[in-house]
Amino acid sequence: ESSGARVSVEKIPGGFHARLDYPSYELGFEVEVKLYDDGSITAYIPENSIYENAENKKIGNIYLFPLLGNTKLGEVDGYMFVPDGNGALIYLIRKADLIRDMSRRCMAVM
Repeated sequence: ESSGARVSVEKIPGGFHARLDYPSYELGFEVEVKLYDDGSITAYIPENSIYENAENKKIGNIYLFPLLGNTKLGEVDGYMFVPDGNGALIYLIRKADLIRDMSRRCMAVM
């Protein structure tokens, strides 16, 4: 792989378990991903699976599925529902369609 990662994957009930090792960085971790009948997904990184053996290289962040939910805007009608907190609807339209020049005077009352 271009990242230099060694990846081993095994199928488990409802998903998969993967081990990712980066030998040149002397670090790695495991992740377990499961899909459920209701459409939900969980991804779990056991804390004790994370290792950092190099003195000058440490893991700052781990991003799992950073492109999950991406779309080619304008090619698909509809929206995505984000069920976090109060929830949100993300309409699948290009941002350029939403941008309009606007200039208004503003007055503050103190």
